[in-house]
Amino acid sequence: MNKLYLGIFILLSLIAIGFGIKYYIIANYSISDSTNVGNKIVMRLKNNYTDLKANSDYWNPDGREWRNKKSVDYANEWKNNSSKIKKYLSEENVFPDKKYENKAVIHFRCSDSPFNKHPNYPLLPKEYYLFALQKIEESNVDEILFLNCSSWNNKAPGCENINTEEKCNQYINNIADWLEESTSIPINRQKLCVSVKETYQIMLGSKIMISTGGSFSFIPGMVKGKNFISPCNIGEKKEFYNKYKNLHQEVHWTMWDKFDVVWQKNIDYRTFDYNNYHEHLEIK
Repeated sequence: MNKLYLGIFILLSLIAIGFGIKYYIIANYSISDSTNVGNKIVMRLKNNYTDLKANSDYWNPDGREWRNKKSVDYANEWKNNSSKIKKYLSEENVFPDKKYENKAVIHFRCSDSPFNKHPNYPLLPKEYYLFALQKIEESNVDEILFLNCSSWNNKAPGCENINTEEKCNQYINNIADWLEESTSIPINRQKLCVSVKETYQIMLGSKIMISTGGSFSFIPGMVKGKNFISPCNIGEKKEFYNKYKNLHQEVHWTMWDKFDVVWQKNIDYRTFDYNNYHEHLEIK
């Protein structure tokens, strides 16, 4: 009998330790700890707290989770997840910054990418920003501004011998020039680089939020519905074009209906001129 009680005690202890580890992990990933917070919220959505890498492409329609599913499955999953994300963010005291409620913010992911040539993070063509501008102009915002921290992970492979901050600033100016050609809305070229928590609060508080790809902006974007604008998010993966041709009609946010990206294979980012991206548009 003593052995039975001992066995039950050991079993209950292991269960308690397991729950303790799980909730220790939840409690110790802060919204302010790193730009990986988007992936960490994905871990919580999937109830998997130990393998960041295995969850890192869940936000992306070309991720392994979606390989054998329909595009509408992906769309429905994220529609269902949006309320959970809002709850998780509020639990971390992350709420919309109302100072930005009449602003359109563009989160321009540029630091380790595009210089590391990751296939999911290429630059986007002018046409994407003009697509976003249509939505911006419908919303009567009083300013367009950029969110970018170009020093994050700028020592990654591929960034050697490149002044990533200088290049990212050049690319932001290129985008700002394209927008200014087509709108009278003031454009603030002084990029915002603040803490992760403050960045999320700006994204949530903005009237319109535009992503250039990545889980970091995708997660708060889910809360914004149609006021979140994203590219197709499949990067340079040609094999998914057919499968996701109607995805923009199925998702609950505003997704670009084209797959054009600035293909990176033949780009030397030390000399690349973003204004002359057309020669790198392999798919139209």
